[in-house]
Formats: sequence, structure tokens, C-alpha cells
Amino acid sequence: MVMPESQSHAALKQLLVTKLKEWYGASISEYPSSGHELDVFAVTASGVSIYIEIIWSPTKTQFLSDINMLQQSDADVKLVVVNPEIMANTEMVREFGKVVIAQRKQGKVICGDLLNGVRIAESPEYVDDDLRGLIDRLVSQSRGQQVLKKPELELLLVNEEGEAVKEIHAEPSFVKKIIKKVPLPDYSLFGLAQSPMFFGGIPAMHDMWEEREPPKDLAPIGMQITNAGTTPSHGIRVTLSFPAQCKLISKHEAVGGLDLTPRQNHAGLFVDNDSEAHARIDTLGNDLTINSFDKVYVRFQEITQQYKIKGHVTQYDFPPKDFEFLISVKPNFVEQVETVYEDEKP
Repeated sequence: MVMPESQSHAALKQLLVTKLKEWYGASISEYPSSGHELDVFAVTASGVSIYIEIIWSPTKTQFLSDINMLQQSDADVKLVVVNPEIMANTEMVREFGKVVIAQRKQGKVICGDLLNGVRIAESPEYVDDDLRGLIDRLVSQSRGQQVLKKPELELLLVNEEGEAVKEIHAEPSFVKKIIKKVPLPDYSLFGLAQSPMFFGGIPAMHDMWEEREPPKDLAPIGMQITNAGTTPSHGIRVTLSFPAQCKLISKHEAVGGLDLTPRQNHAGLFVDNDSEAHARIDTLGNDLTINSFDKVYVRFQEITQQYKIKGHVTQYDFPPKDFEFLISVKPNFVEQVETVYEDEKP
């Protein structure tokens, strides 16, 4: 049951709302948050939120109820103003100390002392000098923490050996066909129709669903992304852009098999056109790495050449980041004899 607000409580609330408005430009009383009404709430011009809870009834039940409300608030800076009777209660002071420790472990900036409401009500000098100085320091501390707490995304390519690198060395194999013509055999000797297709057979249906080795002229390229920052990253989008001389091939197109991977998850890189691949990650915690993306496959020109690959990473609430990678291509050429019948076109 919520205790009725006393005149002293109401007067303190109005005083603090007025002062926070004067100091920071925006304040309100009884601010709705998480199903509660916060006594005094303000937001600075830089976006730091300040919450002051006033606890005037010296009963343990009311004290614990208000302290619980304080813990549930997501305000950046928190202070508690109390009746001096509460400050004299050792058990309540200890409970408040536990809350301060828990809040600071969660990264919240909270004043470690209960503030004397009578002194605030009776001493304008204390309010304008000491109290304002205290809140200014807490706001500065919160701003410093906000600057330090940010994700730091790092992007690397993954080569065929599974190594995360900034430069990939690829040696695709290109087939140089040598056509050898032979006479068409006389199938009538076997009592069969004269058609070389007779011996071709029909491929087994299960082969259509099994993955195969990718063509040797394709280079597999994967991706690794790491959050080396101090807070999780959300809504990550990655784009890898390849030069026009390259052609991207999806994993499904390169190796076959069933393509059951949902497009909107972090299972793989997806080819949208011949020169761009995309990936998305909903959330990447700090100090975590994802390198299990399905690869894409790239077909290069049949010449020794170095290509620049550009990576572009975006995330919610933070600026985008650009990366650049190199792929050095040294092609191999393999001769392959292809036999055709004299009356057939190769």
C-alpha cells in the first residue's frame, strides 16, 4: 500500500524539480517509468537522465518499496533524498548500501550516500553549491562511461584454410581443353541404337540433394566479425564489394545441395549480385567472434592480378566502419583432353 505524500515530501519534490529545470533545462515530477511514477526526473542537454527518489516515510516497508523502484529505473544518474530518521536507521542504511553496490556493478552511476531532505529544504546555499556540484560530478561520470562503453567491430576475410586474414592468396585452376576427334563407333555391332547418349544413363535423384566439390576455378571466401568493444552491438549489416572483373557465386550454386538456410540470419554470406555479398547479425556481444558464416565463391579472370575488396559495416546507434582487403590471384592451367566423335561438334 502506497503511503499518502506528506507536505514535506511534496515541498521537496517541487524544490528539486525547479532546481533541476534551472540547472539542466528539462525536469518533471511523477515521471512514468516501468509502471511506477518517479519523484523527480530530468534530462541534460547531452542526454544524461537524472532520477531523484524522495523517501519520507521512515517505515521499512515504504523504504524497501521505494528502493526497489529505484533499482528498476533505467536512469543514468540516481540519488536518494530521505527523512533524517531513515539516515539514523542502521538497517535501512545497510540495505541502501547493498543497492548502491548492485547498481554500480551494473554500470549505473548512483550517489553512495543518502541525502538529508531537511538540509535540502532549509539551506539554499547547500542546494545551489553542494547539491548542484554533486549532481554535476555524477552527470560527468555518466557521460564518461557512455563514451567508454561502445562496441568495436573488426572484420576479416577467411581463406580456404579457415584462417582469418586481411589478404587472401588464391590459386584457382582453369581448364585448357584439348579436343581429340575419334570416329563414331558402330553401335549396330552390339544390337543397339546408334547413339552415344545410350550409355550416358540418368543421374541418380539423390545426387541432386548432395553437396559436391566446388569447381576448381572458384576461390572460397568467408568472413569473420569480432566485437572487441565494451558493450554488445546490435543490428549489424555487412557488405563485401568486389571489383567488376570478379563474379560472385553463392554456396548453393557452387556446391549444390539443399538450400534451407533462412536468408535473414547469421548463417552465411548471401550473394545479391555479381559483385556484392551481404550478411546480417542481430546481436554480437562484446568480446565475441563469429566466423562460422557460409562462404561465397569468386570466379576471377584468368590472369595473375591483385584485387581490392571493400567491406562496409553498419550497426544501430554507432557510425559505420569501412575495411579494405586484398586478394592476390595466381591462376593454374590444367590441360584436359576431351574426346568427341567426328560428326559431333565439341
